[in-house]
Formats: sequence, C-alpha cells, structure tokens
Amino acid sequence: MWVKICGLKKLDQVLMAAELGADAVGFVFERKSPRYVTPAEAVPQALILGKKAQKVGVFWHSPALEVAGLADAAQLDFVQIHPPSKETLRPFVAEVRRYLKLGRKATGIILALSLGEGGYTPEGMAEEVAALSPDMVLVESPKKEGLPGGQGKAWEWGRLQDVRKAFSDRGLDVPLILAGGLNPGNVQKALDEARPDGVDVSSGVEKDGQKDRDSMAAFLKAVREWQAHDGVGG
Repeated sequence: MWVKICGLKKLDQVLMAAELGADAVGFVFERKSPRYVTPAEAVPQALILGKKAQKVGVFWHSPALEVAGLADAAQLDFVQIHPPSKETLRPFVAEVRRYLKLGRKATGIILALSLGEGGYTPEGMAEEVAALSPDMVLVESPKKEGLPGGQGKAWEWGRLQDVRKAFSDRGLDVPLILAGGLNPGNVQKALDEARPDGVDVSSGVEKDGQKDRDSMAAFLKAVREWQAHDGVGG
C-alpha cells in the first residue's frame, strides 16, 4: 500500500514523514493552494531527502516547461498533474512528457482526476488513462470550481471500485490512489470501501494548518494495520 503525505512545506516535516514510513512526500507548486511551497524552498528539501522517500511535485496551472524544469532540479520521482481543463489535458501531458525525457532521471506521471460532479465518470477516466498512459491515477472528490485538488472533503470512497471496473473493462492495469477527506480515524473505513492501491493525505494529518507528527504516525499505523489484516495493496 503506497502512502503519500502531501502538502509538506518545511524540511523537518519532510524528513519526519519519511522517518515515520511514508512512501512518498508531496510538494505543492500551485500558488492558489494554502500549501504552496516555492521552488527555492522545495528543491533543497527534496535534495536533502534524497532516496528516503519518493518525491512528488503537484502541479495545476504551471507551464509544461516549468513542470519538467522543477522535476529535474528537485530530482522528483513523479509529477502529479491536476488537469487545468479537460480540453487541454492530453496535449499538456504530452508536452510535459516530452520535456521530462530531457531530464537527468526518469520521472513518472501521476494523473489526478476528480470523480463525479464537475469531474469525470469512471468511463471518462478510463478513456483519458487509455490515451495518456500515466504511471498512477489519483482519484479525488468532486472539484470545487477554481481550486486545485479535492479540498480535503470526504466522499463516496466506494465509487473507486467503479473506476477499477471501468479500467478493467478496457484492459487497463494502473495503480489507483485514493484521496479526499482521509484522516487517521476514517482511513480504514475508506480502505474497506475503496480497496485502492495507495492513499494520499494532506489536511487530515494537520493541526492548526501544520503537519502533525502524531497525526502522521497514527495515519500510517492505521494503513499498515489494515494492510496486514487484509493483505491488499502491496
């Protein structure tokens, strides 16, 4: 079970997440987000982190060249792309992929798609994934107009199984990452309902707007306990 703690802004938080056992940490490069971190802040943190955990850069409205440039500078393992619009998604991903190939290391693509109102149907997601071949798909709650991500709201997590079926019907075998409203108290319920390959948490492990060690530890403990009992998620 792949676990990403996203929205980290300070080096101590980044190192703490890795020390606690997170598989990946996320740096948000979207200026509209309250968890925005500047490249000048994030790049040194990512380089100091090294291989202690995978590094993910989260992008929404950044130009493709900027996405690839930051991926190279911070030696990101993945770029997480939130579609600026459905119409521009495919050419944008193609452009990002073209630039990423010029970098010093291979960088994967996580495609973040919202399910439901204002977003995609399971079949619509499958269509995009078939066309774009991302390394992972992050499925989040319906998107609020004008804002990136799922805004930390719980949703019908069981609908992720509809997405998996739509993928299976098209012969797609891509890891599905669950996001949206997860916290230490509800993540096992979400895992029971959604049966994902991984989870992504941000505001659910914060106190007073800052990442909290006890909350991160409790979240990871809950995920690993569920995984040990169910044997699901790798």
